[in-house]
Amino acid sequence: MGFFKKLSGPVLYKDSFEMKNQLEDLNRLHEQACEETKKLIFQDMRLLQYGNQGEENVVFELMNSFMPMLVLRDLQLGYEDQTAQIDFVVITRKLVFVIECKNLFGNIEVINTGDFIRTLEFGGKKRCEGIYSPITQNRRHLEIIKAIRKEDKGNILLKMMFEKHFEENYKSIIVLANEKTVLNFNKANKGIRDQIIRNDQLIAQIKKLNALSDNEPNNDKYMYDLAESFLRYHQPKRKV
Repeated sequence: MGFFKKLSGPVLYKDSFEMKNQLEDLNRLHEQACEETKKLIFQDMRLLQYGNQGEENVVFELMNSFMPMLVLRDLQLGYEDQTAQIDFVVITRKLVFVIECKNLFGNIEVINTGDFIRTLEFGGKKRCEGIYSPITQNRRHLEIIKAIRKEDKGNILLKMMFEKHFEENYKSIIVLANEKTVLNFNKANKGIRDQIIRNDQLIAQIKKLNALSDNEPNNDKYMYDLAESFLRYHQPKRKV
């Protein structure tokens, strides 16, 4: 890209249209479906709207951070036979943040293995259930990003250096966007606790990790080039 906006604050470099398209498709199906099927489609629509609201809350925090950053929302990355749907990649001066947004309902406990246990209450009775760990999910996202970025390096020495310093440059953040969710991670180790935050703590965490980083700040061109490198691997879902 030849021209770009000078970074004096946050720029939403890639927004999400896929979720809007999915809602439109579901709405059309809802209008044509029988009554029984309409109930199931309506549930899917509610869940999609709920997830979208969580992401919108994250966008609000990022766009009001006053930090020079590029925000890429809803990246569908593909590499060889692997795919990943990443809620946010945020490129700052020193670090890149891979953010998984969870708008979870119920009370959440995180244990020392990183597993998430949700407690729901119905009619005065409590029910516990395990849910897929966003820690594990985001770790997989990071591995795909590592493979993609390593592939772009020109020679074996650059590839080795990139892999050696990857964890210093790319950070995982799990954002719990539902303010009503009760979070208990007292049993989790520090490495896991440091990755899980509430929505209103997001900018403070990004600023803290940038301040702790020994990396030299990157210039605008590098940040835009990095954003473009992610977009080259973006594979939007095709409508059928």
